[in-house]
Amino acid sequence: MFPDTVSDERFVLLTLAAADEEGRNLTMKELAFSEQATATTLRRRLARLVQLGNVEPAIRKGDHRTSVYTLTKQARARFRKLDRDLTQVLREFESRSKGR
Repeated sequence: MFPDTVSDERFVLLTLAAADEEGRNLTMKELAFSEQATATTLRRRLARLVQLGNVEPAIRKGDHRTSVYTLTKQARARFRKLDRDLTQVLREFESRSKGR
């Protein structure tokens, strides 16, 4: 599914996926706050995720001084598939528990 990334990078992906569901992109400051990481650590994580093709930086509309980060189209598609798969598993568990 996703390339082998360390757990901390997965938390960044999950944070960006949650923001994406709400139609938001996150700044470095917002990510640092939610991840409780230093700016240097977060920059390393984001650089790795960009390199892997899961995250892309952009310029915030209306403020060209601020970069925002978002999932790539490929990462969004992977999260949608993951959501469908998890929904199916939950339905299977639910139907099995009703059958008992």
